[in-house]
Amino acid sequence: MREAGLALGSRLRSLEESCPLRDLVDGIRGEMAGALDTLEADLAVAGSFAFRPRDTHRIEPSLPLLEAMEPVLREWDACVANRIHLYDALLAILAGATAVQHRLVYRVREKHLADTVVLERVASTLEDLASGLPAEATSRGALSARLDRLHGDVQRALAPAESAVPVPSELASALRQRSDATVDALLSMIRQAPASLDLHAEDGRLPRRGREVETRSLALQELARQAFDALRIERIRSSTDGLVDAIQAAKDDVAELPEVFAFAFEAAKKELDEDEDGARQRATGLVEEALLSMAESLRNAERRLDAAVRRARSRLATEVSDGSLGLLDRIAAGRVQARLLAARSSLAELYGHG
Repeated sequence: MREAGLALGSRLRSLEESCPLRDLVDGIRGEMAGALDTLEADLAVAGSFAFRPRDTHRIEPSLPLLEAMEPVLREWDACVANRIHLYDALLAILAGATAVQHRLVYRVREKHLADTVVLERVASTLEDLASGLPAEATSRGALSARLDRLHGDVQRALAPAESAVPVPSELASALRQRSDATVDALLSMIRQAPASLDLHAEDGRLPRRGREVETRSLALQELARQAFDALRIERIRSSTDGLVDAIQAAKDDVAELPEVFAFAFEAAKKELDEDEDGARQRATGLVEEALLSMAESLRNAERRLDAAVRRARSRLATEVSDGSLGLLDRIAAGRVQARLLAARSSLAELYGHG
């Protein structure tokens, strides 16, 4: 039991360093430390965990009974160790499931989508260029020269946006590799879980002499496989597929912006060449409208990317949560079944004595 407790403590220390649920791990660690302090205090007074401190005046007459119960207590002790092994395996599986979301969405965003914030800055630059257009009437030649300079300014402003959006095929490849590695790590946690554990009832009572310890066999590994079955694993793998489509759409939108401005620029220059009434105002309006439209397109592209990340995160969270809760429900169902069997056994024993 001591070895199992040390293993669980080691697991908690590992999770404390890597698991995003650090507050939860700290809470579990605190409860374990409190339980250990209580146990050590009881042992110091009673001399055995089988006795309570208030029973110390009855220890001497009970020692022969304790010796007679040694075989039963040994089996009970093994079940306690198994329960600690269960908690250790559950922590590993649930932490692995939680890590799927962290590794598959957050790290992908950090590594491949961090530069998309540039889209907002470029949008602001385009708006500044639009606001810098001459508001009052100016000569046709001066406005034409201003538009020529603006053409170069816009090209330079758009360059960072084009490189900020990753290449869709490269992102798809990175997602597949990270998805496979992350899911394989979760499945490895499940494969490493104990195939079966014999557990005693969680009623806090020690076994009685002459009666075998009532246990139930928990097929933990199989229950974990059922909770994270092939369909759920496939949904986890494909949860980020929408990101590639969103990246492709953003890439296409950004790639069209030079053409949008080129069209407005040529139309504005044509207005100036024809030099009809209001031509300079119309030329300025065409370019200004194009710049503002381009800025809005960039912001829409960034919003779509954010929405795609949120959808992927939501799908992952749902699958991880449903799988984790499903595993806990399956374990609880086995406990209820064991209690029903124990109650039936007690009734049979009672009626048999009657």
